[in-house]
Amino acid sequence: MIKPKELKSTLSHDGIPLTYMHNEIHPDKKWIVFILPFGLHVNVADAFFSSFEDNYNIVTWEARTILAEADQTFEQKDLSVDNHVADLLTILDTLSIHKSILVGYCSGAGVALAAASNHSDRFSDLILVNGEYVQLKDAGCSTQYGRDIDSLLPIASSGEKAAQFILERMNNNTQSSLPPGFHIPFSKAHFLYRYAVNYVAYRTVDFAALARTIEHKTLLITGGKDKQANVNSSLKIQKLIDNAQIFIDSEGDHYEVVRPESSTLAKISLYLSEL
Repeated sequence: MIKPKELKSTLSHDGIPLTYMHNEIHPDKKWIVFILPFGLHVNVADAFFSSFEDNYNIVTWEARTILAEADQTFEQKDLSVDNHVADLLTILDTLSIHKSILVGYCSGAGVALAAASNHSDRFSDLILVNGEYVQLKDAGCSTQYGRDIDSLLPIASSGEKAAQFILERMNNNTQSSLPPGFHIPFSKAHFLYRYAVNYVAYRTVDFAALARTIEHKTLLITGGKDKQANVNSSLKIQKLIDNAQIFIDSEGDHYEVVRPESSTLAKISLYLSEL
């Protein structure tokens, strides 16, 4: 049975609307903060909520600006990783969450690394799922998908006309094969433009350097059939974190954490039970 969740909004430190979702809050339960990839609506996290809401308070949010209305103006500096981390802290403070378990998925794993590195006292444990760490200079740590995105998104980041040009040339079959909700950043030119601007900012971050600073107990999860992120990239990050272990689902693709009853969700559940 799907339990009711609360969809709410607040303002970021710089006045940008943020949409977030949490389950029914119980004061005696620990908090999990689930950081979604950029450009997704919160309902993508439904399976994650269903897996853990009986035992934990859970919150997630939609990354700023990317899915806003076409007439909402923004500056490129708005879409920095530092601002995404600040948004996380805004939501923690809004809900009076002083300590939480931080779970970052795909690009959300990069935001989680930045948050845990710079605000270590706010998090007890770190789980990084199918992380995108843009290790593009290391051929063994990237995928064909990652290289394609890295060639297309900088073009799309130059403006909505360029984004529309890229949209018209993207493979519709590829987008239609994605799980529900994952096509949204590629559905409209103004979404793709902002998503691309955000990507260009994201890839400037040295996630390996951030990993070296992490003191939290950390679990990394990756999949042998992940065509978006790379197993070797996760292995590299794991080796840079002192207290880290890794789980490789040989049959897992990029989307196991948002699929009901997946082995990735089962692994997270087992891991949490042992904390």
